[in-house]
Amino acid sequence: MYQRLECVALRTIRHSDRSSILVAYSRQLGRVGLLIAAGKGASASRVRALTMPMSSFECVASVTGGRDLYHIKDVRRDDGAVDGGAVCDPVRSAICFFMADFLGAVLREPMADEPLFYGVREVARCLAGRDSRGMANLHIAALSTLTVAFGIEPDVSTWRNGRFLDMREGRFMVSPPVGHSDYLDQRKSRAAYALSRMTFDNRRFFRFSRDERNEILAELLRYYSLHGYKVGNLVSVDVLRDLF
Repeated sequence: MYQRLECVALRTIRHSDRSSILVAYSRQLGRVGLLIAAGKGASASRVRALTMPMSSFECVASVTGGRDLYHIKDVRRDDGAVDGGAVCDPVRSAICFFMADFLGAVLREPMADEPLFYGVREVARCLAGRDSRGMANLHIAALSTLTVAFGIEPDVSTWRNGRFLDMREGRFMVSPPVGHSDYLDQRKSRAAYALSRMTFDNRRFFRFSRDERNEILAELLRYYSLHGYKVGNLVSVDVLRDLF
């Protein structure tokens, strides 16, 4: 059965001399493996260009029960995506690499989750957009914003100045939790609360030093890990630390 899919590309793995596996996250099916041609012809090159990491695209897939890989055709750019985004900009390329790396680690389920898909696609569209202001904060905004789509966002209604963020519970506490050390001190907790107000549109107004940005990234990744999303040691993190 043929089915139209809305997707965000994550990574491509060589499958054979004639084909590669494109790992993508789709609105209709969740995480999917799509077979694409690995040749040097014009058609294969066009598909690869449209399905680079963090590209938003549509395709028609031959979806057959019991199979993990789907043949695709009629690949085209998503209507909301903007031409000429990440590939020409080394900063965008690095963030694309990181976001695809991160999402490839945490998006494991072959199950539809529309709010999560729309959150991921919004990241892809921001990376493809022409607004470069606040680009150094885009991955921070993405990880912070996606906590809502993943259903793990901290309960900001519990925030009061001087409180501590219990990272396991996702709540701001009057005192550090007893029995574990997975919490943020008062300074970091203030930063976590401020981060809850960051969006893709206002990210340029948040000013961080290199050390602050790297510290925030490390704590965000730890927060995801504590909530069951094992990110491991992402090689792409070191690239971002060097850039920003």
